[in-house]
Amino acid sequence: MQRQKFIFWIDKNVTTDEGPCSLSRLAALLTQSKWGVAGRRYFKYNGKWLNEIRAEKEGRTVRRRVEDEWVIPCNPDKYDVVGAFKELDEIEWTQSTNVAVGDTVYIYVSGKYQSVMFKTSVESADNYGAGTDNDSKFFKDASFKSTDHRYMVLRLVESYEQGFYPYKELKEHGLDSVRGKSRVTTELYEYLNSKKNEG
Repeated sequence: MQRQKFIFWIDKNVTTDEGPCSLSRLAALLTQSKWGVAGRRYFKYNGKWLNEIRAEKEGRTVRRRVEDEWVIPCNPDKYDVVGAFKELDEIEWTQSTNVAVGDTVYIYVSGKYQSVMFKTSVESADNYGAGTDNDSKFFKDASFKSTDHRYMVLRLVESYEQGFYPYKELKEHGLDSVRGKSRVTTELYEYLNSKKNEG
């Protein structure tokens, strides 16, 4: 894809030398992704994320985030991530965010666990296709494993006991939601690291 000249940003769109284009569409083109990319969380202006600029203009507050650390949820009724990491050092995970190789991904396990239980490192990102069958037996819901998707490979770095990072404390220290993937806030980053060091 040839480099385009970006003229200005209006709301959720940009105007280029080829005409108007949504930020999300532009981000998907630049990353050559077949899946949606959150445009305002992909681009920066003067070193600041566009979603932060928009929030400031609207009088809203956006928590500062650590750019290379993420929290993703796992439903153990669909995928037994606890069992998977007892046997495997690496697993594949559907990728819907702009993670990069070397980023840190914490996995929050819902259901009876209600805790962050794993710290992982992104070994590869922006892979496409069905992936391997290394962890197939850990899928409790066969439809949860896609045959054509964008995925990343996560390598286990640390495991934590159930309740070490409980939902209540995570929420009190900056976790926005456990229903979707999100960047770690600076407050949550400090909590995760300080509690681990205390332990």
